Amino acid sequence: MRAQSIKKRFGGVTALSGADFDLRSGEVHVLLGSNGCGKSTLCKVISGVVRPDSGTVSVKDQLMEDITPRLSRERGVGVVYQELSLIPGLSVARNILLGMEQANGLGILRDSKNGEALEEIFSDFRGLFPREFSLDTLVQGLSPDLQQLVEIMKVLARDPEILIFDEPTASLSKEQIDLFFGILERLKAKHKGIIFISHKLEEIFRVGDRITIMRGGRHVGCSDLSDITRDEIVNLMVGDIFHSEYRKSSPSGSGKELLGGCGLSGKTIRGIDFSLRQGEILGLGGLQGQGQRSFLLTLFGVEPLQEGQLRREGREVSLRSPKQAMRESLAYISGDRKKYGVFLIRSILENLFVSRVILSRVPLFRRKTLKESAGPVIRDLGLVYDTLDKPVSTLSGGNQQKVIIGRWLLNDPAVILMDDPTKGVDVKTKKDLYELMERMCQAGCSVIWNSSDDQELLQNADRVLVFREGRVIRELQGSDLNEETLYRAALGMDDPAGEGR
Repeated sequence: MRAQSIKKRFGGVTALSGADFDLRSGEVHVLLGSNGCGKSTLCKVISGVVRPDSGTVSVKDQLMEDITPRLSRERGVGVVYQELSLIPGLSVARNILLGMEQANGLGILRDSKNGEALEEIFSDFRGLFPREFSLDTLVQGLSPDLQQLVEIMKVLARDPEILIFDEPTASLSKEQIDLFFGILERLKAKHKGIIFISHKLEEIFRVGDRITIMRGGRHVGCSDLSDITRDEIVNLMVGDIFHSEYRKSSPSGSGKELLGGCGLSGKTIRGIDFSLRQGEILGLGGLQGQGQRSFLLTLFGVEPLQEGQLRREGREVSLRSPKQAMRESLAYISGDRKKYGVFLIRSILENLFVSRVILSRVPLFRRKTLKESAGPVIRDLGLVYDTLDKPVSTLSGGNQQKVIIGRWLLNDPAVILMDDPTKGVDVKTKKDLYELMERMCQAGCSVIWNSSDDQELLQNADRVLVFREGRVIRELQGSDLNEETLYRAALGMDDPAGEGR
């Protein structure tokens, strides 16, 4: 398989700027890069999920024009994404065979050949499942690691020539990983080509044959893994990046502690200690999906705190719901506007004041009063709108995000939890948000900022907590706030408990 000069833009954001990639039969080719480098978009182009603006993809020297997921599958491409595509209410067998059934005049029937293929696939995976496991088990009753294995079996059942694995071991135990790597070796022996996305260096050097490193939407290096070192990989990921615009860190301990925690453990976080001081921006760094979002959701009472103590200005507090967090003057701003942000069919005005209504004991407000209260915040945000009575769905993505921010500013928060707030917004809106957060901090507010954009994080944070597998493995501040130090920590190279040494 060969992808050449692939370009793709999403609005004003360039995801791929001339990316090249090739895959040989019988090899594991690792695709590596920092957050937002374009590797996921490239894989979606190869699998037909995303149509490129320009460039070509060919399989066995045959050009794939007007790529679609169906065409990609017909050419032998199979993908195991991080987001599972299973149907919880169906059995494991039905999920694996879904779309492979044979039809006749009486309806859809199970194909006996597919049933035989299913048994053959499961024989390779049997050692990864508990003894009581059955193919008739409903997917919804399986743990996340077993669901991940079912997803892998679902793809392998179609016998693809090219396999794309996007962080396939993220939820697997060490024993399951060892057995899974044995399956990869057998696939290589069958001359399958495998694209392997992982940020675990131990895994990369264990199973990979070649590695392509991406930065800024294009490949910046390709090498046999036997000919490259860990330090060389980090240097290629970092490149030559200008540093002078980074935010000057606040003097250590310059403000009182607004929020802190000791030994915090929850859904996917373990033993986290932190302290947030007044006027400070505390960044959450590392590779995506390492516990940063879960940490914020735990602080805001969405996910339960299982162990540890939370402090609010020195007082021990228990934040078991968003309402309790809001009463402690915490705000949560998410980049996922549809899930955690706006109510699309409601008016702009209703969206602005929904959190105040939740907090009010007598939630009755006059519209004229609400509009007058919203005026200063709307002007400060630079919100572009027709009338406040129009549905929020009539606004652009950037202005919808400003509505979410305005909602919390109207509550006068002390601590703002920001979860990738600039995701999918334009450059001007990003700049407006950066300036607004700076003004908020100068006024005495504090911010905990999770971002999938490493440059954004380094430019705006006073300190950065680097997450890896649910733990904080390093705190960066001062001269350590740079790409190389961040990437080394994120890859586990500076973690005594990690694999990167």
